[in-house]
Amino acid sequence: MTVALLMPVKLNGTGAIVTDPCYYNGSEHMIHRVEKIQQGGEWKMETRRAEMGGFGVRTVQLAVIHSTFDPYHDTQTLVYGAGVDSGQMSICGDLDVEEFENPDDYGPNGFQPEEHAGSFDYQGACDITINHPSRAGVLCDVMAVSETGCGDGVYPVYVWRNTLGIATKIAVDFADEEEEEEEEE
Repeated sequence: MTVALLMPVKLNGTGAIVTDPCYYNGSEHMIHRVEKIQQGGEWKMETRRAEMGGFGVRTVQLAVIHSTFDPYHDTQTLVYGAGVDSGQMSICGDLDVEEFENPDDYGPNGFQPEEHAGSFDYQGACDITINHPSRAGVLCDVMAVSETGCGDGVYPVYVWRNTLGIATKIAVDFADEEEEEEEEE
């Protein structure tokens, strides 16, 4: 497994939102919150890629990690499974969700993510996951977005918290087949 991207990302707010970018349109049951994220300091987006059988090299993890994250003392917890319908996942601060554009129709030109490169909207997210060589990136400095390994499904989301209960790392695992099997039972 290799680290494919390590980029700064701003998580604005007191919490984070983990969801498929197609659900920022008010589909509350698909938007997952992580309360009490670390304030100040610096967050980075990290993606990991690995060989996934006949699928080739794919993204197996999307994470946002705070500069105060301590892998030896912060406690990891599986918090939920996040659903994906568009083959991509995102993590952003809860204050940025209101600004994200997710139109019900794509306008007169239809679905054209290349025309939305750099726009803080669904097609801008798609432009990154379709056209970026790593199939991941940071949209408008505030949203970590990546492809989801083998596509649609339900993926486990893990949160690491420090001794004060503040989240310092959030990760979505796109290769955790055991967890998916457990959730299906």
